[in-house]
Amino acid sequence: MEVPGYTPFWAVTRHADVLEIERDHALWLSAPRPVLRTADLDAALETRRARGTALRSIVHMDDPEHPVLRAVGADWFRPKAMRALEARVRELARLHVARMAEYGGACDFARQVAVHYPLYVILTLLGLPESDFPRMLRLTQELFGQHDEETGRGGSPQGHTSVLEDLFAYFHELTAERRARPTGDLASEIANARIDGWLLGMGRTKAYRLAKAGEFPCRVLRMVAGTRYRCAGCWRYSTTRTRAAARAALHTRMDNHDGERP
Repeated sequence: MEVPGYTPFWAVTRHADVLEIERDHALWLSAPRPVLRTADLDAALETRRARGTALRSIVHMDDPEHPVLRAVGADWFRPKAMRALEARVRELARLHVARMAEYGGACDFARQVAVHYPLYVILTLLGLPESDFPRMLRLTQELFGQHDEETGRGGSPQGHTSVLEDLFAYFHELTAERRARPTGDLASEIANARIDGWLLGMGRTKAYRLAKAGEFPCRVLRMVAGTRYRCAGCWRYSTTRTRAAARAALHTRMDNHDGERP
């Protein structure tokens, strides 16, 4: 497809084609362009790649690097670990329902409820302090909504770079803290992980956390539905929008609802 402002790309829209591509990781690669971005940002990223300063998370990697990094912290996403997390997830769900009730008879469900719940689950798993949740919400909105007038940081490559720098600074500090004082959470697991006997470099630990956060909802969905697919970016927005759209559909189609009107 040729769209003004974007480097030409292929759009795969048929479910059967998507499944076929997902099963053939040798032919269909993630690198070097796993996410659709503007041509200006593509050019800026290519410049950083040439300099060796580009972000490379596991989403950007293929074999043989991808499975090695993917294995770091994999036990945290197995069914047993998910069951252990269930109590906290239910607690967060009740908390957000209670907050919704506090708004009275009306609220913006997408902005005031749906945007927060999945992020809080992910950051709880990572072991980040709750006082940092608003900061991470803002940074992830700026990162994945870079062209959004309300949440983006100017929509330019420079703005995108500044968001990444802020995220890297945060995770650099977190990595150093968890290496000095591990707390038994996923962030500590990543910070202290070793490959071939060596600790992950700071760049990789930060990029791994960004990718792991993005992959969390997809792993949960795999366990529930038994499906397999890879997360290609904008992790929280897909979860948020699905939750908001389902709530809107439930409200407008009461024939699909067995209880009282929500």
